[in-house]
Amino acid sequence: MPIPDFQALMRPVLEMHFDGGDHESAEVIASMADRFELSADERAEMLPSGGQKLFNNRIAWSVTHMAQAGLLERPRRGVTRITDRGRKVLAEHPNRVDMKVLNRFAEYQEFRTRRRKADKAAEESELSAADAPPLELIPQLITEAHTALADELVERLGLLFHYLGNNDSPSAERFRAEIPGWIEATPGRHLPPPHLLGDEQQQAELFTAIAGPYMGANFRKGHTYTWLPNHLMDGAEQVSPRSFLSALTKAVEETTAQYAAHEYAIHHEGIRRGVQAASATRVGEIKEDLPWVQVAIDPLAGQQVPIDEGAVIDLWSEHGLTEALQRQAAYVVEGEKVRTGPRYPDRYSGLIEELIELGVMRRRKDGRIDLPDVYRIAFSIGRKGGVPKVKS
Repeated sequence: MPIPDFQALMRPVLEMHFDGGDHESAEVIASMADRFELSADERAEMLPSGGQKLFNNRIAWSVTHMAQAGLLERPRRGVTRITDRGRKVLAEHPNRVDMKVLNRFAEYQEFRTRRRKADKAAEESELSAADAPPLELIPQLITEAHTALADELVERLGLLFHYLGNNDSPSAERFRAEIPGWIEATPGRHLPPPHLLGDEQQQAELFTAIAGPYMGANFRKGHTYTWLPNHLMDGAEQVSPRSFLSALTKAVEETTAQYAAHEYAIHHEGIRRGVQAASATRVGEIKEDLPWVQVAIDPLAGQQVPIDEGAVIDLWSEHGLTEALQRQAAYVVEGEKVRTGPRYPDRYSGLIEELIELGVMRRRKDGRIDLPDVYRIAFSIGRKGGVPKVKS
């Protein structure tokens, strides 16, 4: 069976939520893969960008659209629950739920038009790029794209290029002029040439023109095009749009402040500092949404990854993690901010699996535990030769 598109997934995903319980994203993905009898190869198939599994991406889009329409709600990060509206839609549409069904709801219509509103906000920019050479346009265009990008799920650079060419500003016009093939689909809305959306070689060439080819003097330090998304992925191989944007914004700021004479619009050291900033942003988000994660990771501060699972469990035992998690949960309840803690506060192997499901940890092929850089850096955990933590 071919992998279903995200609209074909909507009703099955909604049906899974009919029990009224909280369902984690990994659970939804596994259940839908089984329901559609996907093969191992189909489950492992990647997007053209290599940034995420294709089926996971389609599930994410399906959930996002239904959440924006009010059929699902997100009680916490990575968890969804059906709403009364979702139950009603299931009853009214026994065969299929798709975008036409969702479009009857005002919230969904607002979601579909949000990008245009963000583009209009960019018109207020006082920056002028009328006399700037093409490469110097990139920092301004990234800034102008800030609002729009923050509301979209950025899975690959093709989406970034789409926004760079769709701001109502002279700089966006010049950006399109430098890259032939843009089509004005409707007044003010331009479709990028296909190679910017799906051709990794073309994407790599354009990003190389922006940031140079290497993360240092030569290829041994890595290629800029693959280095940034690789260091922003969480353990579930997803790149948060806010992390992506935070990294690019910081990279531009660092280049402007420290490397103004650099031949490229973004300096490779700016990209490194951008990843540090993105890590701080991502860790700040998860500390707010799931405070227990910080309690679980803090005992690992100062260690290096990858690390043996037994060493992790020993550190947790030494720090009395079970008691610490119980104290944290009690504190939160007394503060009237009721949040759900881990499922396995007293079973450390299960706790590791839960952190893996959240994307905070991942298990290497040799069984050792790793933390992706987007979490590792701000949690003050080391990696030999890796991006260092931000100096205090």
